Amino acid sequence: METTPGRHRPPPAGKSSRRNRTSKLRRVLLDRSVHRTSGDACLVGRDGTADCTLSEISSTCTGKPIAASLMVAEPPAVSRLHLHWPEGSRPELTKLRKPAVITANGDCILFEAFVPLSYGFSFDYPIDYFVYTASRSDQQAPSLTRLPLCDIGGSKDPEVDRWYSPYHTEQQRQMWSEDIGLLCRGGGKFTVAELKYNGDLCVLRHAPDEDDEQSWELQKVQMPYGRDGTPAILLGSWKTDAVLAFGGRYLCWADCYLGLLFVDVLDDNHTQPPRYVPLPEGLDSHRVHADPDEPEPFRHVCVVGTAVIKLISIGDDAGRSARPQSPCSSDDFTIKIWTLTSFKKMRWENVAVMHGTDVYAALGSDKRLPGLTLPQFPLLSFADSDVIYFQLNERDRTWLVEVNMKK
Repeated sequence: METTPGRHRPPPAGKSSRRNRTSKLRRVLLDRSVHRTSGDACLVGRDGTADCTLSEISSTCTGKPIAASLMVAEPPAVSRLHLHWPEGSRPELTKLRKPAVITANGDCILFEAFVPLSYGFSFDYPIDYFVYTASRSDQQAPSLTRLPLCDIGGSKDPEVDRWYSPYHTEQQRQMWSEDIGLLCRGGGKFTVAELKYNGDLCVLRHAPDEDDEQSWELQKVQMPYGRDGTPAILLGSWKTDAVLAFGGRYLCWADCYLGLLFVDVLDDNHTQPPRYVPLPEGLDSHRVHADPDEPEPFRHVCVVGTAVIKLISIGDDAGRSARPQSPCSSDDFTIKIWTLTSFKKMRWENVAVMHGTDVYAALGSDKRLPGLTLPQFPLLSFADSDVIYFQLNERDRTWLVEVNMKK
């Protein structure tokens, strides 16, 4: 059933009022851009049946009502999150940076949106963080939860704070979306956490059935700064490429060149230090592509299921990462897939290898593809862990290629 976001009337009487499309799909490919609409009513398909993805109405930090819906599409099509403004879209929203998905886990999607105030400069606008939680029932709408303000470590300049009044009496803590993780715990429960290189862990644990007002907590965790043979993660050297939910209680901060850092975010006291897992032996730790605004093009780490970590690398036989500007021949690179087979023993296994000659032998029959071009941005298929996807780029054209590493 196709649905279109926007302003619609409720479905005619006598027809089912909701249809849950998210419960039929185990996974979706989610657009990181959050789309704005001016519609205020539920989404209605061509048969007059409402889509069950429209959330309950929440509010921004300025008290403006807001809702969200998920336009669900079966992969490889992309699903998109849409924001709805029951009082109509405000013109100043078009001048703000677009809202964006930070991460997703289980039934939950964490996204950020700038909120305009009556006074102040646009770069001073506060950021609202929301968690959209899909419903598994046709009779219950998804929830949209605005996270409370985190002012831990925020600036407290009265002259600046007056621009935020009466919504914020203290400036927000500066949090980078790349360092924020989400752990969905089921039943509407979730945990959001941000980890900084100095060991500051800012955590929010949300449970809808708890009466106490939930707030952010700042905890100090022990970082692996050069102890027990681990590399010294110095200021500026660690770059979080991904934050992964792992094993039902851990968040894993991954640097594709320095290793993985597992933190038990459900441990209130944090009696156990983070568990550091180095990269597989033989992989070079030198990051070649260091653009802070671009994703890592030659390594990728992900979770399969809930507790299997996979790492993909594109580089030479010595473990050095590929270089995007260097000339390419079919002998220049090797694609490898690694599996973290033992979390406690920190043991990796190389489960698949494909040399450049084999890659281009497999792709040579397709005349639509470019010649010897270096593969970039590898991704693992969530349907088959032996299948990877990568990009081939030539001038202003891009191809998305699928390769089975075992065939």
